[in-house]
Amino acid sequence: IIDGDEVATGVYANRYATFTLNNFLIEKGDTVSVEVRGDMGTTSAGDTIKLYLKDSNTDLIAVGKTHGFGVSVDNTTDGLLSATNSVELEAGDFTIDMDKSATPSKDVMPGTDDVVLATLKITSNGENATLNDITATNFYVTLGVNPTTTMLLENVEMKDLSTGGVYDLTIDDESTVKHTLALGDELSFTKGVTKTFEIRADVLDIAPVDTTFKVTLEGAGMDLEGDASGADINNITPSSVTGSIVTVKNATLTWTPMSLVSTSIVGGSSDVVVYQAKVKAGTADDVKIQSVKLSSSTTTGDSAFTDSNITKISLWLNGKLLKEVSNKIDGDSTTDNGTVTFNSLNTSYYTIPAGSEYDLVVTADFA
Repeated sequence: IIDGDEVATGVYANRYATFTLNNFLIEKGDTVSVEVRGDMGTTSAGDTIKLYLKDSNTDLIAVGKTHGFGVSVDNTTDGLLSATNSVELEAGDFTIDMDKSATPSKDVMPGTDDVVLATLKITSNGENATLNDITATNFYVTLGVNPTTTMLLENVEMKDLSTGGVYDLTIDDESTVKHTLALGDELSFTKGVTKTFEIRADVLDIAPVDTTFKVTLEGAGMDLEGDASGADINNITPSSVTGSIVTVKNATLTWTPMSLVSTSIVGGSSDVVVYQAKVKAGTADDVKIQSVKLSSSTTTGDSAFTDSNITKISLWLNGKLLKEVSNKIDGDSTTDNGTVTFNSLNTSYYTIPAGSEYDLVVTADFA
């Protein structure tokens, strides 16, 4: 490359690179900048490449434009290797990342199995490589809120999402501060191909509510070797990564009654909304509604909540019918508050997913 323009492609043989420049013209008095660039193959780390003119009288041939006579070359490096640029080959860079969009902060219940604590992405950028080991002190789960129990996780493992392969992570040391993790398997990486792993574990039943888990991986603890170079790979970026915070919580349900507009109806009206609420499951776990009991708030005259006035009552969740009953109003009188209980609900629709909010609606058909 001369003055930024590529002018020739060299041929390499027997440790010589030869370039045919096809009478490249340098104007009288001009100075040009010459660069030699090349694509590096995979070779041994620590090797050094130096290019130089060994003999300026034979290795650089130039002639004058006007008369065509040979031009003598003043070689300032004088054929000395020490005066030339050098390129030292290193093992390829390695990158690690915790994908917090794949595994955001979340709540889990005590006793939950296969909880994804973090999603780890690993890429070898320079060459194919092998991960021989991860030092346990550099790979750990931090426990928050200082639980009094030391062992809160078990069956910790890494799952390769592309192959489905599962690799055990042994809890090497447990305390009320952290669980250190040891990898017992070798992992292979292809240059430029990102591998994605789920780090998951079973949360024990004894895990106290509000305990938090956070996975950390420090590059200094990764024993990496280039497959072709045979050299250790130490240039790992960033130096450490951490996952999102996972918090132990009990399952919860928030029930928020909704105000209804007063309505006048006539006998025979059907599908009249008589109760409505917003029901929201906490983020720790799904919630299954197994029974609902509702009581009337007024019982006066013809407006009494009685079987004689209401022929059918239906319970709906998220637009799906859970149960409908007839002649099931307890305390069926004009002087007591009547109640209705919905049991044996439709199991296909009675679950509220963790973090979701549904409408719960009761409708009535009037006599």
